[in-house]
Amino acid sequence: MYPDMLQHPIYLAGESYAGKYLPLYIHDILEDNKVPKPSSNVTIPIYPIKGLLMGDPFPSPVLQRTTIDKVAQGLGILDSNDLNSISSLYQKCEFTMTYNVTEAADVCEEALEYFKVVTGGVYTYDARIFKYDYEPYQYWKDMLVNSTQVAALYESLHVTKFNPHSDAVEKMFKPDFMVDYSYYYDYLIFNRFPTILNGAEYDNRDGAKGLQIWMKTMLTKLRDSYWEQEQKIYHFEDKFNATRVGGYYKQQDRFTYITLPKSGHMFTYFNYDSTTAQLADLIASNGLTCLNCSTVAEKCKAMNDCNGNGKCGASNGVCTCNTGFKGADCSYTNTDLSRESHKIVLTRGDQFVYFTVPFQTQAWTVSITSSSRDYTLYLKDGQKESPNQFNYDNVFKKWPHASTLTLSGKMFGDGDMSGAIWVHGFEELTNSSFKNRIQLNFHASAGSASEFI
Repeated sequence: MYPDMLQHPIYLAGESYAGKYLPLYIHDILEDNKVPKPSSNVTIPIYPIKGLLMGDPFPSPVLQRTTIDKVAQGLGILDSNDLNSISSLYQKCEFTMTYNVTEAADVCEEALEYFKVVTGGVYTYDARIFKYDYEPYQYWKDMLVNSTQVAALYESLHVTKFNPHSDAVEKMFKPDFMVDYSYYYDYLIFNRFPTILNGAEYDNRDGAKGLQIWMKTMLTKLRDSYWEQEQKIYHFEDKFNATRVGGYYKQQDRFTYITLPKSGHMFTYFNYDSTTAQLADLIASNGLTCLNCSTVAEKCKAMNDCNGNGKCGASNGVCTCNTGFKGADCSYTNTDLSRESHKIVLTRGDQFVYFTVPFQTQAWTVSITSSSRDYTLYLKDGQKESPNQFNYDNVFKKWPHASTLTLSGKMFGDGDMSGAIWVHGFEELTNSSFKNRIQLNFHASAGSASEFI
């Protein structure tokens, strides 16, 4: 590092593969800074590393290469018939990783190649456009190859030539390509190192959707409170002093994740204004500045302040229901099967019916019957949960009303779970709603909870 740079705070920024080596560099620098320096007349530099701004990193190759369908499904550009084929390619990727990491670097790209073919060449780094629409590469090539000032530019960069692709470099990277670097992000989080991580809205490869799955799956230093907090709206002022939306974020200590709107993989190119505002905030306050960022009041209002049956959280706008009530707005009464072992609920139209299965140390069953309408059953571990079509651990979809559905300890161990029955009692084609009857029967008897009755 140039000696004069050691007189100034250093902030690093990068994207994509830099999401592997920049956290590693910071880890090594911070650890080196901790080592006692021997007393001498020679100055031993302490590197003044202060923060990291990262866009669409590639820290967890297997996970990120097996979630590329998420954005495309949301945009409707992948046919459902293609998902089985993509699943097969995912499986091939994961299996290859078990015996040859270097070979997996190519195998795990096959799902991306399949995606390109079936979408007619949608750009995998930005699902809004096709590959032929992408122009920044030509801009950089013109600047680094065709510029009249190319000699001076090379001198300032300490290089002799610019090559947009090197087979030798690619070969050297292959063994590292599929190595997981999640540990270094946990290190940054644990050590409260100022970090802002961007996930681009439209990046199929390494963008917002895949990164959120990665964080939930791999980052052990993110506390439950991180996920439970409100997702805030990042506002910033542009050069005309107009307020603009720069993304949607959550923070824990000095770690920030933000979903970057209107952006593909090259996040500074696609949303320059937001990323420069983020960098300014990182330097000034070690994270993003909240400017009218909360929507908690509006969320609580939308949930009718929990209908008087719970309390709306001041930190996230989420209702915590009183005992006996369920649903995101606490508007549904709950059947506690430990108190009511036989329950009949009359419904009309599309309607949810909530119940809880108590914790059991003995064998148990719950039988569900529906008089005339099919239904979907959502199950979630825990007595306080309110499962629905977005929040469940297990689901029985469109269960036929002519057949009794029986749950038991054989399937679900000691019980201790919440259930939501979504009665399909409305037909859109005829604009008609139908009456129905749901019957719940709970039975417990001697024997272990896992014993089938």
